[in-house]
Amino acid sequence: MYLERAKAYNGVCTALVTMDGKAIPASTGMVRAGAPIQYPTKTVAASTVFPNLDQYKGQPLDLGKMIMSVSDPSVKLQYGW
Repeated sequence: MYLERAKAYNGVCTALVTMDGKAIPASTGMVRAGAPIQYPTKTVAASTVFPNLDQYKGQPLDLGKMIMSVSDPSVKLQYGW
């Protein structure tokens, strides 16, 4: 029952925060419950999270991006926001 539940609900519940909010290429992640995670291609523009982003003067933001896994370069991981 646990594996059936994981197959039905084990996915990605977040979206990357990017500067422009544009879609990113489709990618897959680690295998969970017998299938690779399918990451969403939709992102969220940083200005929707930070309404006054144009006035920000601090350190550069570490926005979201997809990176390669060190152990398997064919596997992608969400990194950052």
